[in-house]
Order: sequence, then structure tokens, then C-alpha cells
Amino acid sequence: MCTSFADVSDQLCDALVACARRLAGSYIDPSSLVAYTACRLIPLDKHPGVRPIGIGEVMRRIIGKAILQLLRNEILDAAGSLQLCAGQDSGIEAAIHAMREVFNDSSTEAVLLADATNAFNSLNREAALRNVQHLCPSLAPVVINTYRQPANMHVGGEIISSEEGTTQGDPIAMVMYAVAIIPLLKSVATEGATQAWYADDGGAGGKVMMVRKWWDKLVEKGPLYGYHVNPSKSVLLVKPQYHMVAVKVFADTNVEIRCDGCRYLGAAIGSSVFVEQYARKKVDEWIAEVLRLSAFAKSQPQAAYSAFVHGLRNKWTFLCRTMPDMDIHLRPLDLAISDTLLPTIIGRTISTSEREVLALPCRHGGLGFPHPSSFATQFHSSCEITYPLTRLITTQTLELGDAIQDVRDAKQRVKTAASASIRATAVTLSATLDADFQRVIMLASEKGASSWLTCRPIKRHGFTLTKGEFRDGIDLRYNWLPPRLPSSCCCGSAFSVSHALSCPTGGFPTLRHNEVRDVTASLLKRVANNVAVEPHLQPVTGEQFRHRSTIKEDQARLDVAASGIWGGRFERTFIDVRVFNPHAPSNRSIPLATCYAKHEREKRRCYEQRILDIEQSSFVPAVFSSTGGMGKHANALYKRIASLLADKTGEAYSIVIAWIRCRLSFALLRASVVCLRGSRGPRALALHTSELASVAVMEADI
Repeated sequence: MCTSFADVSDQLCDALVACARRLAGSYIDPSSLVAYTACRLIPLDKHPGVRPIGIGEVMRRIIGKAILQLLRNEILDAAGSLQLCAGQDSGIEAAIHAMREVFNDSSTEAVLLADATNAFNSLNREAALRNVQHLCPSLAPVVINTYRQPANMHVGGEIISSEEGTTQGDPIAMVMYAVAIIPLLKSVATEGATQAWYADDGGAGGKVMMVRKWWDKLVEKGPLYGYHVNPSKSVLLVKPQYHMVAVKVFADTNVEIRCDGCRYLGAAIGSSVFVEQYARKKVDEWIAEVLRLSAFAKSQPQAAYSAFVHGLRNKWTFLCRTMPDMDIHLRPLDLAISDTLLPTIIGRTISTSEREVLALPCRHGGLGFPHPSSFATQFHSSCEITYPLTRLITTQTLELGDAIQDVRDAKQRVKTAASASIRATAVTLSATLDADFQRVIMLASEKGASSWLTCRPIKRHGFTLTKGEFRDGIDLRYNWLPPRLPSSCCCGSAFSVSHALSCPTGGFPTLRHNEVRDVTASLLKRVANNVAVEPHLQPVTGEQFRHRSTIKEDQARLDVAASGIWGGRFERTFIDVRVFNPHAPSNRSIPLATCYAKHEREKRRCYEQRILDIEQSSFVPAVFSSTGGMGKHANALYKRIASLLADKTGEAYSIVIAWIRCRLSFALLRASVVCLRGSRGPRALALHTSELASVAVMEADI
């Protein structure tokens, strides 16, 4: 709604801006915000108990996120290093590393991990509003406007009044909670006890007696802020030699006392035996999920691939970043992926060398199926990134200082080093492959060649494939022989993939060419004038041309013509499309860059001088490979179209060019699959919609 309806969307955005400015900059009569703060209520089963979750309206979430983005620095200054849920980069990882470091310290006897009962919904709202107003004045107006009056929660046709706590689902809720309990965290600070907090999950480590003092303060002062400690969910992790002391000191608290280890913020800290058991349990759960996904992949390989790449594999990423030595535990998961999930998705068994290729990112010619055990190196990366925050926690320094910038710098260094390592791995691996497969990887690594893989399968944007199309696309990407191919073509030649992509019988190569032509024309109609498909050229009336191969027929036509692409409004540009098969005998032995240059040169010799001399226009040879790459002139053309479209719609250039490449990638892939599987009969061309790029890219995450 904010982007898809031209001037009307702009007016909506202006209205949202005006509303956000009032909410963030002045105090408003709360009775006028009843509809704005109203939420749908969802009862979440907590096994046992019920957690009420408020689902705010979209407008509230958009405005809340915009305000938080602008107030980020003020919020971080207010929260400091004590409360890590206020938007600090890698805050949860820093909390885990800090508590593990505190527990492993030789002077530490125990670590107490405290939890509260329904903390977000029990927060003392009156105290919270006063604390926010005092600690972060720039955040106070929007918090007071939206929380000083009870909100209506709608569920099952009834309305329940929300009078305490924050609304889970409101973007401001987390930072409001973080700032609101800062006074509590400062008041329970105890000398000799090192504490760290992430939202309502707090921990303190040190001598057993010091930890007990910290606990007593939390129990005493917590209810004043709406923080009610739940002893049954709190754990005292004590070193074995201090177990008897801990039992005596915490005898009247109902806190669970353990010597082996415990779970903290999704990771495990404690003895090596407990950490190993925890890791094995998680790996067993992931293996079960991989096997379930494998069963689903039999009928929906594209959806299963997207679910793995965009979701499932991220589960072990977090654990590898927060727990050391995970590579040993992840080997069974690696076998489940390599032996079951991956072959099911692509529809064939693979060799060891092929498995290494598929482990590479798509931009390097792989499929993004890395070995889970390789993620274990991220633990050291996480430690390096979070060190500035971890140091502040262990020294109990509240002010952030330069820590946030140090974390960002460290993250950039790690990211750069990881990219360099992946490139080096790809180069080393390519050197071990035969020449033909090296060319395959080079083609798959071209910009735009993997767009059909990296986007999510959203049907209404035309980004979905049948199971046959998806698996054929994988086979074509790696030049593997697809199954169930005929032995001979209806034209009388022996049937092969290379022949199928070039055989003119049935007009499929023409269809592939026309698909790209029509996509190009549909894009130009949005940014150029006088767009024509297959325009006739003016006849030759005695003009002389430098190249003998120049087309001189009176009925000559090019693919697309448009005005206003490069220069003035009436300056005409003619575009001619060619899609070639890089695995054809005439192209196989030629370097890829030379291939593109050869086909561009042929097109220019046929048409360029005639266009320049007679039409007095510019000419662009748009050359594509059937695998999804494009030549130098085509790349410049679509970058120009993306730039014009970005200027017209107000969208980011990166979003528009990604959307264009994705549409071209799907057009080429579908046409190549038809060349391979088609019945060699006439086919109708697909119509192309003109959906807005931002919607497609946002939903498909290209």
C-alpha cells in the first residue's frame, strides 16, 4: 500500500509521516489513539499456561520501526551494556559469551540464571513510563502516547483491556521494556557478582554468597517494576566443589541447583558432558526435521530447497556461533543432508566432488548446501565480533562508549575475511575439476544466473516451478544429463541436451528468444517512449555499408525499439536479442568472454551501421547465454533500464536490478526446459505482469 499505487501511495506515506511526527514529538489525547493501539489477541499455549500475544496493526508497526531507527543511538545510550535487548548488534551472542566466560573464571563459584513469570505482560506500566521519560526523553512521547491508556485487545468477538506490561507485537515493546527496567538492574547490582541481561533473562556469577545477595535484591525489588521472579524456572549452576555450600545457602529459595550445566538463551553452558548432550539432542532434532523436509521434497523440491536455504540451516548457525567445538556433533547431520535431503531435492545421487561444489554459495556456482560442520568456525568469529560488548559485561562497565562501532568494525572484518575464504575455496575446488565442469561452474557463477534459485517461490510473481522444471533446471545448470530423455529427435538427429537447446523444430529456440524480447519490451514500456516490438527498418536505398554481412533486406526487423533510453526523449534505440547455448560445439571450446564478444560482434556487423546511418539511432546487441548470463552490452542496457525504473518509482536501484535479473532468469530457464521437454509443437507465449519490483523482491528476498 505504501509503494504500489503511485501518487496515492505517496499521499499515504505523507500521512504516515505526519502521524509519526505527532506521535514521536508531542503528547496526544489518548482517547484519539484507541483504534491505533487496538490489537488482535492470540492466546499462546506455553505448556503449561497461556501467554497473551497482541498483534498490532500494520500502520503501528511501520511507524514504530521508523521511530526506533531514528532514535537508535539514544536508546543504546540509555540501555548501555547492562541490557542487551535494546538493539545492540549481536547482543544475545555477547550475553552468552559473557556468562560462559564468567562461569569458566577460576574465581567464580556459581552462576545464577533468573527467569520471571510473564515478564512483558506484568511490567509495571506506570513505573515504566516514568523511567523511559527520565532515561530516554526522546523515546518518551511515543511510549507515553501508546501506553498511558489501556489498549483494547480483540479476541473471539470480545474485548479485553490491556492495562499492564507491553504489547508483544509492537516494535517499541522490546526497547520500552529494556529501558524501563534499567533502574531495577542498577539497584540489584552487587559487588562481587557479575550480571548480564537480555530482556527478562538475567544472570549473575561470582561467589555463592554474592550471588545469593543479588538474588535477594531481585526478589525484593523486582515486583516494584513488575518483575516477579519464578524460582522454579531459575537455575543455579554451581561448580561441583561448591555444591554443598550452594545447597545450604539457597535452601529456602526453591531454585534448581545443578552441577552439570544448563540452557541459557538458546545455548548451553556448563560441563563438557552436558554441552555435548545438549548438542547431540539438538542435532537429533535437526536430523528429524531434515528427514521430514526430505519427504516433502519428493513432490515440492523448490519449496523444500527454499525452506532449507532460507530457514532450516539458520537453526544450527546460531548454535555454532554460541557453542564451541560443534563440528564433531554436526557430522551426523551432514550425512543426513548429503545422503537424503540433497539427492531428493535435485533428483539424483551425487559424487564427492559434486557435493563439494554444491556446498558453495549460489554466486560461486553452488547450491548453498554447506557442510554443517563447517559452521563451527563461526564460534571464533562470534567471539571476535562480540568482544567489545563481552568485555564491558565482564568488567561491569555500563557506558557503551565506542563498543557499538567496534562491534560493527569487527563484523565487517569477519565478513570480508569470510568472503575471501569462500572465494579461495571456490578457486581451489575449481582447480581440481576437469575443464568441462570448470566451465559449468563459471557459467553458474555469472551474475543473474542463480536468481531463479535464490528467490523464494512466490506464485503470483511468477517465481514458482514444477518439480520437473526445478530438477531439469538443476541438471541444465550443471550440464548433467536429465532423466527420461528420448534417444532421437523428431528431426532425425540423435537427441541430447545440446541438440534440444538448438533444434529449430517446433520453434522452441525462437520461443526462448521471444521470451527475453517480451520481458525487455514490458520493462521498457514503463520507462521509455514509443516502444515497439519487432519494428520494421527503413528500406536501403543505395547506401553503402562497411561490412558485407550487413542485412540489406527491405523487410528487415529488429526485436525491440524505444525512445528515451540513453539520451533525449526522441532519441531512438534498437535492440536485438540473441540467446546462445554455451555448451554447443561451436561455443564449447571458446572462452566465455570471447563467446559473448563473438555473438555481439556478429549482431553489430549485421545491423549496427544500418541503424546508425539510416535510422540515425543507437543499436544494442542483447546477448544472453541459455544458462542466464548476459554480455557486456546487454548488462549495460538492463542496468540503464533499472536506473530509469528506480528513478521513476523511487525504489532502490539494487532492488530493481535484482528484480529484472530474476525475471530474465526465469524466462530463460522456462524456455530452456521447454526446449528440453517440449513436444516440438507450437506454444503460446506467456504474458508478463508489471508488478512493482519492491513487492516482488521483498516477498521473494532476491
